[in-house]
Amino acid sequence: MKRDLPNWLQSLLTNLSAKPYYNEKPRQQTVLNHVWTTFLALIVGVYISTFSVIKSDFYLLLLPLG
Repeated sequence: MKRDLPNWLQSLLTNLSAKPYYNEKPRQQTVLNHVWTTFLALIVGVYISTFSVIKSDFYLLLLPLG
């Protein structure tokens, strides 16, 4: 059973699950790419957490995202 997904969604799912779709070539990622991705995720998480604590009130709902 084949389901066609948009290219941007299929590549995202491949990166998240590390399992390419049948006959799909996996994207080659370098070590530096992994380092930058991790660094970016860390910075965004710290920013969201700091923002939600400083603003308080309704913005505290953003805290689990950070």
